[in-house]
Amino acid sequence: MIDIHALMERAPADRAQYRWQRTIGDFYQRALAGSVFYALGCLVTAWFGGYFSRYPALVAAVLLLFALLTYLRRTHRPPQDLNDRLATKAWWTRHWWMVHGGSIVWCGFFAAVGVIEAGPSLVFSIAALCTIAYTSAACEVYSFDRKQALLVVVLIQLPAMALFLVEVPPLRALVIVLAVYFVYQLAHIRRRGREYDAQVDVEYALITSRAEVQRLSQQDALTGLANRREYETTFGSHWHAAARQRTALALIVMDLDHFKRVNDTHGHSAGDACLRHVAVLMQERFRRGGDLVARIGGEEFAVVLPDTSAEEAVAMAQALRDDLVNHPLPWESHAIDMTASIGVDAIRWDIDTSPQDSYRRIDDACYAAKGNGRNQVVQAGPSP
Repeated sequence: MIDIHALMERAPADRAQYRWQRTIGDFYQRALAGSVFYALGCLVTAWFGGYFSRYPALVAAVLLLFALLTYLRRTHRPPQDLNDRLATKAWWTRHWWMVHGGSIVWCGFFAAVGVIEAGPSLVFSIAALCTIAYTSAACEVYSFDRKQALLVVVLIQLPAMALFLVEVPPLRALVIVLAVYFVYQLAHIRRRGREYDAQVDVEYALITSRAEVQRLSQQDALTGLANRREYETTFGSHWHAAARQRTALALIVMDLDHFKRVNDTHGHSAGDACLRHVAVLMQERFRRGGDLVARIGGEEFAVVLPDTSAEEAVAMAQALRDDLVNHPLPWESHAIDMTASIGVDAIRWDIDTSPQDSYRRIDDACYAAKGNGRNQVVQAGPSP
């Protein structure tokens, strides 16, 4: 069964696709009970009419068909991959055949009751009330697809109404009443369909708003990189996963050199431009799917590198340092040179006992790079 709440958590970016997946879930769940209620209507009608003894074959056949349809509806589950349009479309078509099959079986039973009773009676009134209840329910539960909902309503009653009109004259008055009610049902299906669409629109607006808020809470507004909160969450998650499996994980901590001088000399606009320029260079350098580039302070950055050895991380850090040196920021009529001090190492499971230990050790290497003259890469050693 599709979990609607889970669907809302992982809603697709496209509104139409969200509606399609939402409708599949609603269709499966709403169609489950239909055949059960048909069977109950058959049982009550047959009980009051004495059909169990008078027409046992009719009752048995109808109940058997409803039991089969109940089983098929329950076991015919939607595809696991709701993004597979072909598979979901095929499922959709087959499931509607099951729904329409139930409508046809009930209509046949309703028609048989009318012919047997040959006019208004308590037994026929029960069957007619059940028919009205079923068509009313169909207008509600299947309104997400107006054409199919209309077809359900038609199949439940119109063939029987046509038969009564021609073959059972005493029931013509009831046929007129059902026809008038059918006109009302057409309008009700349209109204409920619009309400369903409006509900989906509201849901999707809330989902996208929540997703945007979550994205903003994880992103640095100036550079578009991950912020410190997202860095701590991601690094902590990677750290603990790597610790369990004893796999490689590396971290780069970088601090821009003399950044205050850029602000003092060229203004804060230039400083902001420098930070954005650095962010672009870092994103171009670290493109692997699992890599995370984050701005964790004013001019401090971090890069989380899963499945990366110390040697590989040092080479990447050196390449990043070269990128900064070789790509100064064009600013007005001149260029602003940038360098950085970088600390780097892989996590050392013999000495690092927590993500904080790893960060402190590599951050100390970053400060050592500054103390040694800046514009260099220092591989972290054991904490003092």
